[in-house]
Amino acid sequence: MMDEKMTLAPGLTASWRSMLSQNIGKWVAADFLVGTGRLVHREGVLYAVGNDYLVLCDEDSYLSADLYALKFAVLRENDT
Repeated sequence: MMDEKMTLAPGLTASWRSMLSQNIGKWVAADFLVGTGRLVHREGVLYAVGNDYLVLCDEDSYLSADLYALKFAVLRENDT
């Protein structure tokens, strides 16, 4: 049994949607589960986040993806 009170950073307790919404405009690398066992990797600037989707922008193209298929995401500041 642990006697110490553990505290977590807000990003560790937030939902995918809230974490992503707070980081619009940042570069993201994301892995999505397609089917029963295939991971698809996509990268780009986080453009928008909705209730069940996210939009990544890479150069002149936009990718809309299902938020529920998102399994991993790495966010970082833009390199501008």
